[in-house]
This record gives sequence, C-alpha cells and structure tokens, in this order.
Amino acid sequence: HDGTLPAGGSKEYFDGITTPGAPSWGPIMGSAYFKDISRFSNGDYANANNYEDDLAILQSKLGYRQDDHTTIQPLVLKGTTFAATGLIETSSDTDCFSLEVPTMANLQLTAAPYVSGQ
Repeated sequence: HDGTLPAGGSKEYFDGITTPGAPSWGPIMGSAYFKDISRFSNGDYANANNYEDDLAILQSKLGYRQDDHTTIQPLVLKGTTFAATGLIETSSDTDCFSLEVPTMANLQLTAAPYVSGQ
C-alpha cells in the first residue's frame, strides 16, 4: 500500500495531492477515490512509506505495449476536422502530431483524454 510515515501524519493509505489550479492525483495503491488522476506510484511524494516502483514491477511481469507513434505524425483531415489519437505507453513516452495550415486562418484545437469504454 502507498501511505505516509509518521512525519506526514502516519496513514496506511495516502489520500493524494490537491493543488489549486492543477489536476489532483493519488496513488492507485493509496486512496485516490475522488482525485482527477489515479496512477501507479514509486513513493514520489512527501513522507511516502513505500518507494516500490509499481510500474517497474508490472513491466517486469507484463512488458509494455509497443509504442504507437515513434515519430511526429501529421494530422489527417477528415471532412472539416483534423484528428489523431495516441496512447502513452510508458511514463517517458510522448506522442507528437503536426498540423500544417496553408493560409492564415482561425484555428481551434481540442485535446481530449482517453476515456475507457468509449
């Protein structure tokens, strides 16, 4: 479990961190029930009681899925919309996309996170 040591008010399950103006987060093996983001942890928060790298343990047993975008990908025009998708496979992965606008124009961009089941 991901908790805190006595200096942080000893708790078996860490509730996570809420910072004004930023998404709140908590460790999956803590108590991140009402946080914006829950993620695997390696004890990278103040007064952590468990420095075990959850992702390294999972990766050693399961491996990571293959990177879907190893280079910058151009966005594809579909009707009047440019669209692309990408999955972040590891904590150091990035998926980059490019867009070329041939003339001066107003441009509205929307980035939507992956939602399971959609």
